[in-house]
Amino acid sequence: RSDFANTSLRVELFPTTDISFASYLSSFYVKSKIKSIQKLPQTTKMQIIQYIQKQHDNLLLSQFFSAIFFATSLPKDIRKQISKLGISHLVALSGLHLGLLWSFIYMILYYPYKYLHYNVFPYRFIYFDLGFIALVVLGVYVYFVGYPPSLIRAYGMIFFAWLMLILGIEVLDFELFATVVIMLLVFMPWLIFSIGFWLSVAGVFYIFLTLRYTKCYSAKVITFVILPFVIFLLMQPIVHTIFPMTTIYQLLSPIFSVLFTPFYIISIILHLFGWGGVFDSLLITLLTLDITSVDIKLPIWLLVGYLCLSYKAIFSKKYFYILLLSAFLYNLVNIIIYIYYFPNK
Repeated sequence: RSDFANTSLRVELFPTTDISFASYLSSFYVKSKIKSIQKLPQTTKMQIIQYIQKQHDNLLLSQFFSAIFFATSLPKDIRKQISKLGISHLVALSGLHLGLLWSFIYMILYYPYKYLHYNVFPYRFIYFDLGFIALVVLGVYVYFVGYPPSLIRAYGMIFFAWLMLILGIEVLDFELFATVVIMLLVFMPWLIFSIGFWLSVAGVFYIFLTLRYTKCYSAKVITFVILPFVIFLLMQPIVHTIFPMTTIYQLLSPIFSVLFTPFYIISIILHLFGWGGVFDSLLITLLTLDITSVDIKLPIWLLVGYLCLSYKAIFSKKYFYILLLSAFLYNLVNIIIYIYYFPNK
């Protein structure tokens, strides 16, 4: 609630025996009573958020940019619209955002450091130094935004990927990936009950799986064509098991994903200089589209079969193509249901 922004609440809770241990570690409903409200001093994070929000005349856009930069919560109606557009993964901070920030840090530091490297300390390992600096900056950022589960997973993966590169060990290794996930769960067991964490784990798994069988293509084709479209197809059955909302606009999700990369970096730069409202007219059109939706939920038993097929695809290219075909057919059926449902509603 806006009237409770930047405040400290003292609350009395009234728990019941219906609250299980699992729900306690994840989330649960409990009756409560506000005992006192105390206004907190203005923090640096709040000042930065306000600086960003003042660059936008529309409240919806202020909330949108606060969310993609600082993991602030969005109102239910905006979250619903974003789900209809199929861009929830772009708005919720995740490994995609950390990867873009990593690239942004490299872009800023690489050439100045390269000059110093060749002229002052040529004995240094440039990728070790820049990687370490980027990790420190990203670590501060993760702390600054409040440790979202998806960012914790992403930061752990980036750290281990950087470490493996330094040691000359293959990064695209499923055993390494499983080890990182298990270590995160050991140190932060509450992540077991985080849907966002498991969706991000699934996303990284399918990225690894796709890269395993598409190494023969150029980096640009993989980055801008194969990954956006293939990951969209492979993730849809899992996403629809949890979030059944389906619209025709979700088919544009791969295109939005490709466009989001330059948009995110440019938006950061524009907001730094106080010009954050450049894309406002385009974004407000997109976020206020009148979009109809239908709920199509994948049954659990089909999800189990899909996950088993995904596991088999690790060891066989044939199963990878079967998995890809299954995901394609699932999305095709969804489109048919959507087209049939609304003209006859």
